[in-house]
Amino acid sequence: MCNCDPGFTGASCKYKGCPKACNGNGLCVKGVCECVEGYLGESCDERWVLRGRVTKGGEEVACDDGWTGPACNIQLCPANCHENGICNNGTCVCDRKWSGESCATQSCKNSCTGNGICLDGQCHCHKGYTQDDCSKRFIYRGKLFSNGSHRCDDGWNGISCDERLCTDNCNSRGLCNNGTCNCIGNEWTGESCQFRQCKDECNYNGRCTLEGTCECKSGYTGELCETKVCPRDQQDTLCSGHGVCDFTTNECVCQKGWIGFECDKAPCANNCNDKGQCIQGTCYCQEGWTGP
Repeated sequence: MCNCDPGFTGASCKYKGCPKACNGNGLCVKGVCECVEGYLGESCDERWVLRGRVTKGGEEVACDDGWTGPACNIQLCPANCHENGICNNGTCVCDRKWSGESCATQSCKNSCTGNGICLDGQCHCHKGYTQDDCSKRFIYRGKLFSNGSHRCDDGWNGISCDERLCTDNCNSRGLCNNGTCNCIGNEWTGESCQFRQCKDECNYNGRCTLEGTCECKSGYTGELCETKVCPRDQQDTLCSGHGVCDFTTNECVCQKGWIGFECDKAPCANNCNDKGQCIQGTCYCQEGWTGP
């Protein structure tokens, strides 16, 4: 065996040695130290880190947050990829069925084919699509064609033909909600918003015509039947001709023998003794009773 001179090594002393045998922190290759991560220098005697600090004279290192390794040069991944993937220098490479920055989101089959939303590994398909990956086109009421287009049955609309149309499209005066018109504002009413609506419902003193004008009851007048007046009969006679109008109160003061708002009702004696019905001053008795 050869006893090599200083600076050489090997069975035949043909290899040049490395200074201080690289201090145990590297490999000696043809007289040159190839240092392991975290060490520098001709003899690998200098401790270093990329992101962090060296402590205790080089015996320990303290890496910055998010970094690890002997030289603090390996970037950590968020939440360690939730153990659903491999960390590649700070980037998660997720296993199948997982996705997201930290592999925390469960993936859906075929990414829902672009026709739905993936939630917790399950596809929630958009209207007109079905199957576990939202790959199948379908409609409720209509016909599908080979080119992907469709035609809804009469009275139906929408991408899946599940929205009922409204009569006359609400006459452009309302919003159609699955076959029901929601008329805009207080001006229009009716199944298809075809009728004008009277303001304040004619103050409940008349009826609203199809043209949207108030037709007042006897005893009321004004655009909205808001003004009280003494009533007139069909012959335009005040208080039915059986009373006078008190213009301070606009109420009829009936003559003796007449009653009612319009003085158009003749009372019956003793109110028919509560055993009949009084019609224009005549008692119509209940069964089993008689008399005037």
